[in-house]
Amino acid sequence: MGLSGLAGLGLLTLSASAWADPLVMTCTGAASFTYNPGLTNTTQSIQFTSNQTDACVPVLGAPTGLTGGTHSFSSTLPLSCDELLGNDAVSVVRTYYWNDPAHSQSQVTYPSVRTEKVQGNSVITFTGTVTGGLGLGSAVTQVIVLVNTALLQDSCASAQGIQSVSGAVSLTFGL
Repeated sequence: MGLSGLAGLGLLTLSASAWADPLVMTCTGAASFTYNPGLTNTTQSIQFTSNQTDACVPVLGAPTGLTGGTHSFSSTLPLSCDELLGNDAVSVVRTYYWNDPAHSQSQVTYPSVRTEKVQGNSVITFTGTVTGGLGLGSAVTQVIVLVNTALLQDSCASAQGIQSVSGAVSLTFGL
């Protein structure tokens, strides 16, 4: 008896996640962030831009030729130094653009974004799931390390604030 016969007898049950397109891949790269006007200790409307470039090692589910990707985001948000230097953020949706011949994309929803201070650095951890495109249903974790953010506290108190930061990125799918 085939799978369809088992399903007809009610002996085979598949969840929606069983039909997902699993992706297992690790990526490393760099992210840069710009703020206009600069971040200060006062929450204000900020034009925020994020750019990220990753080199990737696909293990399962990636199209032939995929070796990396990019992510860019720009928006006007109410921000202050608190969001950069220690407070957790709200849910985030990001789209990653891959360099394979088909120009695949993965839309990832991160309902959990946590920022921790570790030895003077800000470690921002995004935990989520691919909700569209390549790797649909796969778990995703992204960690961005902004080095020496403790030194930026003085800039938060200045009139121009923090205008840009950058850091290392680790991005994993399905692990």
